[in-house]
Amino acid sequence: MKIQIAFGFTLLLVACAQDEGNTSLGIARFEVSETGNSLRITGIDAKQKLVGELTLQVTATGRVMAVEVLGQKANLDSNGHDHLYLPPLLHPELNQFVHDAHVRPVLDRWGIGLFDRLPNGMEPAPVSTAPTQPADERAYGTCTYSSIAACNRTSCCQEPYGDEQSQLVCCATFANGGSQTYGFRVCTAPNQYTYCGTGGNNGCAGCWAEIYNDNPYLPCQAFYNGGSCQVSADPRESTSPSNMD
Repeated sequence: MKIQIAFGFTLLLVACAQDEGNTSLGIARFEVSETGNSLRITGIDAKQKLVGELTLQVTATGRVMAVEVLGQKANLDSNGHDHLYLPPLLHPELNQFVHDAHVRPVLDRWGIGLFDRLPNGMEPAPVSTAPTQPADERAYGTCTYSSIAACNRTSCCQEPYGDEQSQLVCCATFANGGSQTYGFRVCTAPNQYTYCGTGGNNGCAGCWAEIYNDNPYLPCQAFYNGGSCQVSADPRESTSPSNMD
């Protein structure tokens, strides 16, 4: 889907008074503001305080989107204007916000689709149940697409994702020369369209990525367990996935 960039038109939509918003997030109402090339969705509580915010800017080369909900953050920088199909976010509050009935249809209209869950059973593993040394962990070399040096990848698990390949990736901590992120990306041929935008020179496009805490008792691990790829980490907040392209 191509998006035409235009200027000079603004539309403000406010959820009706009887709308329940999103009670689990403490949101009383949603507000949607749109121009020809930008989108802002906010979730407001009963005391008129901001609970969550999503901003999207369509540029000449792609999209820049940021989401913040209850202190958790995620960013997306994608190349191209084709329709995207993003996997679930790992933070539940962020995921609830973007999948809310007030938000998801608007994103879809702006060319950003959302999967309800990862294909092939891929999902983040609860830290409490993730094995420390899984017996059937896939080796680093099983991932056939490389990451950029800024990631300094420490573990990776790769699975089919439609006609592409998907990866759950852990990057080294800041102290060990990495970006201290874990996240999800999709890969195909270099510089080609993927579900998460046009890939880079390594053939991959980052979907979402999150910063984790440098906790020696809960190190970041991407592994194959029980027939699917999983990731275990001590999460903090999110950042742009471009550091894994």
